[in-house]
Amino acid sequence: MTRAFFNLSRLNIKEAINYNYMIILVIIPIYLILKDILNILKGEFKNLNKK
Repeated sequence: MTRAFFNLSRLNIKEAINYNYMIILVIIPIYLILKDILNILKGEFKNLNKK
């Protein structure tokens, strides 16, 4: 009984870790892309202010 529960909890931990890795792998590229877009927009605003 306890062994089955232990195996179940270990499996859930593995799934949770895999899920977290998926989230990280999705969030990091989105974050980098958004940062690039923000930098480009800041540059555009600076150029607009100069004119």
